[in-house]
Amino acid sequence: MAQHQHRFDEFTDEEIENLITSLESLQEGELGVSMLVACGQKAVPALGRYLIEGRPRVVYQPRQRAVRALAELGAKDVLLDYLAMPKDSLAPEIRYAEEGVESTAARLVSQWQTEDVFRVLLNLVSHRTVVGAIETLGEFRRIEALPVFICLLGDDVGRTFAADAIRKLGPDATADLIEAATTPDPNRPQETPSSLVRRRQALRLLWEMRTFPSELSRLKALTYDADPEIAAWAAQMFLREGNKEEQAYAAKVLLDVYGSTNWMIQTEIQQTLQSSLEIVRPIAQRRAKTQLSYAEAMLLRSLMAMPDPEHRCE
Repeated sequence: MAQHQHRFDEFTDEEIENLITSLESLQEGELGVSMLVACGQKAVPALGRYLIEGRPRVVYQPRQRAVRALAELGAKDVLLDYLAMPKDSLAPEIRYAEEGVESTAARLVSQWQTEDVFRVLLNLVSHRTVVGAIETLGEFRRIEALPVFICLLGDDVGRTFAADAIRKLGPDATADLIEAATTPDPNRPQETPSSLVRRRQALRLLWEMRTFPSELSRLKALTYDADPEIAAWAAQMFLREGNKEEQAYAAKVLLDVYGSTNWMIQTEIQQTLQSSLEIVRPIAQRRAKTQLSYAEAMLLRSLMAMPDPEHRCE
């Protein structure tokens, strides 16, 4: 083992360049990574040139291998220089491939929980959606990144990862999530699709994180929002956390919007109503006497068939 390590340490610059070339090989690429790492710090300059000065391509795996070798060699500064590089001039298909390289680099720099890593990643995700950067940024659990995460809730690619990062912040995210949920962009009549998705996701997170009753008042207007999904999420929170008057009102809202939501939201509504039968049942009984859609009729039948809470088995 010591003899092999010594031999790799003595590789010439030309031999290291040959190893860099081997990263392009389907058969020898992984071996090339191991051998470059075995060369130690002597391989870092060549790897850095390959990554930063090299031409991005649709086939991105060789550049990913270079990133992995640099991370194993502890070349944080090289990886940060790469992540900070502008890439907007790339053709769309190449930029899409290069995002795979960026995501790998961003995930690997997570081993350094340092200020320079945080700043580079924050700047990156403020301009472009790079999944690995969102994930690593979330591991810092720093409130400064919250506005970027909330903005990404409206992004089709970054939404799930941004939501996970916000969950890691816990109650510290509540105030900003309420602000996001109640602030359409630019305004309600002309609200953009991404803004609507962002508000829905913010409310879903508030539901998961159990908004405190003292903060619910800011969400009251959302129970009659034009979007039935937003109205449903807001009403569910009032049914769970509000006072008796607010709970009764929330139950009515949920029954009103049920038929206008998709099946996933309908399932959530049904479960929420079933958990508050003592409040919901009298309202459901009165509603059953009116003209109902098929979906509403089936919901009310289900609710009426539920046993009273005091009669359920322990």
